[in-house]
Amino acid sequence: MSALTMASLRFPILRLNDSHIRRFRSLPELRRMTQRYFDRGDYKQGAFLIDSLGRRFPIQSVRKVGRSWHPAFWFAPSPAILVEIELGEPAQLTLDEIKALIVDRVCRKHWYRQGGETEGEFRTSFDRLESVSEVMANVSFYGVWQG
Repeated sequence: MSALTMASLRFPILRLNDSHIRRFRSLPELRRMTQRYFDRGDYKQGAFLIDSLGRRFPIQSVRKVGRSWHPAFWFAPSPAILVEIELGEPAQLTLDEIKALIVDRVCRKHWYRQGGETEGEFRTSFDRLESVSEVMANVSFYGVWQG
């Protein structure tokens, strides 16, 4: 990802792919992943980022650049690595489009059960959100952990 693109991302961001939806609070956090996850390549399937300004960035490629020595990963079953992410041109989304992307994916894959909610409760809670920052605050992780 070019310096210009990295500077243009506004955190927190959401990474959506076919396996999960995950919030990242910073660029260093986004750039870390486990070697096992990188090798499997699941992060590339249907993958894009949504930043705090409501822009959707397609993920074009991910390249390993080295090992992460972050202490949180010292005893992990798979070593942590650092990656560079190449993003495509952003497209501006409306709040309703962002909510629809998340709600449709979570409901289609039945991930709302992770929060102990029914589908109706999940849909209602997301319908009430009034800003992109509220959406970001209400998503931490949905899906299948890939690390």
